[in-house]
Amino acid sequence: MADIRSPDELLAALNSGETIPGGSPHHAAMHTGSQDALRITAELNGRYHSPGKVRALVGELTGREVPESFQLFPPFSADFGRNIRFGAEVFVHSGCRCGSGPT
Repeated sequence: MADIRSPDELLAALNSGETIPGGSPHHAAMHTGSQDALRITAELNGRYHSPGKVRALVGELTGREVPESFQLFPPFSADFGRNIRFGAEVFVHSGCRCGSGPT
């Protein structure tokens, strides 16, 4: 992510209420993260995947390990993803949409 050491650095800036000006490294990182989310959710929603593959794709989207007890029925959409956290025993029903914003 353009001059950003980690997605967590971008999230920390967003969570602190920092203004992200267009053309800044944080703005470029937001764009890259959004494009990644579009790619991952297109793969998730484009065809059948086993529950394990769904968890792997959601883990790629969030940048975190997803508990084995997590279940998601696509379609699912998110405009960023790194700000999402899923815990154990969570079921996400089809049509869920997660928007961005401070966590």
